[in-house]
Amino acid sequence: MIATTDCLEQLFEVDPSTTLYQVKETTKRLIDTLIEEQGLPNRKTEKYRYAGLKRIYKHQWSFPDPIISVTKEEIAQESDTHTIVFIDGIFSKALSQIDDLEEGIVVEKIEDAIAEFGFFIQDRLMKKCQEEADLFEKMALLKAQEGCFIYIPKETNVKKPICILHMVTQEGKYSTPNLVGFVGNWSNVTFVTKTHHTHEGVAWVNELFDITVEKGAAVRFEQDHIIPRDVFHFHHFHTRVKEEGIFDLFTVSRGSHQQVQNYGLDLLGPNARGSVKGTSICQQKDNAHTNVRVHHFEPSCISDQHFKGALLENAKASFSGLIKVEKKAQQTVSYQLNNYLLLDQGTAAFSKPTLEIGADDVKASHGATFARLSDEELFYIRTRGLSEKEARLYLIRGFCMEIIDQLTYPQLKARAIQVVQEITNRVQ
Repeated sequence: MIATTDCLEQLFEVDPSTTLYQVKETTKRLIDTLIEEQGLPNRKTEKYRYAGLKRIYKHQWSFPDPIISVTKEEIAQESDTHTIVFIDGIFSKALSQIDDLEEGIVVEKIEDAIAEFGFFIQDRLMKKCQEEADLFEKMALLKAQEGCFIYIPKETNVKKPICILHMVTQEGKYSTPNLVGFVGNWSNVTFVTKTHHTHEGVAWVNELFDITVEKGAAVRFEQDHIIPRDVFHFHHFHTRVKEEGIFDLFTVSRGSHQQVQNYGLDLLGPNARGSVKGTSICQQKDNAHTNVRVHHFEPSCISDQHFKGALLENAKASFSGLIKVEKKAQQTVSYQLNNYLLLDQGTAAFSKPTLEIGADDVKASHGATFARLSDEELFYIRTRGLSEKEARLYLIRGFCMEIIDQLTYPQLKARAIQVVQEITNRVQ
């Protein structure tokens, strides 16, 4: 049996003179080997229990062509952000807007960064292989050499947000953006992620982010997962937060043929803090599935999970959340909440909150709610002179805005509000 770590070692040891075609063929062969040995996930796989994977398996997927036809002028880059650009899963330094980053920050293709940061990168990726049993994550790891490595040195305040932009330009292709990041002691940075599809056809995006937050650093992610409906979108995000570090993540999604978000948060040092929050606004048989694992290893750490979903027209969503507290992680404070708003009879939502508590001195709670628009609330709002449609808008918007109001990036907040307006207009 071939281990994923062996696969990665083979890829990192590929001779520089090897052609792109040969690298693609090697990667494909290793992925085929993993699938043959591990088997494809199905409804018996807990993480994908409610995800309809058969539609993915019906397609004949191939890697994108290596020729980048996009020019810098075609990329809508905001002046108020730095921009790291991926084209069909491959990091492009030439198309990125990173010249004015603060001194000492390193942004390189992973295969090019190996020479200087090999220990950090390979050690982290090899550990990922040993930690994760998820086949799709392992498939993404096998394309890691084409991803982006970002290193932010200690005591660096990154003034402008860093935008992670993934452009999908080729229809019917399987792309795997990889981001490995290290944020040094007492540094501060905000990332914004978004995907732009230049076509309306079918595509499969299987992306993997791995971020290490060092002592006292503060890292914030705001994610735009509002994507076309014909896209299969799998997002794997793992964060390690050390002593007194802070990590906050917010995501807004609309669902698609199949959208799965997997988040793992490890609190590795005393007084570390982390939150993972999001909202899904789904319609027209969209699917949005979220899995969150928060693991407390050390004392006096705080974590918060909160995911909300508004569903219409046979949309389906699920949430699976785990809080795990080790025996030595005394004085842990951890919260988990999941809310769904079902806007017609054909929708379906599932929730599985879980606690595994090994310590004695812990404050931990979890909860899940499923609700429809209340006739009493509608009547109360309409007595203020609003129509029934306006009353529905206020209630749906109020439900979603609890998460959206916490966004700080104006463009993402505006897009999220627009999606809320769209679903409200469709409610009968």
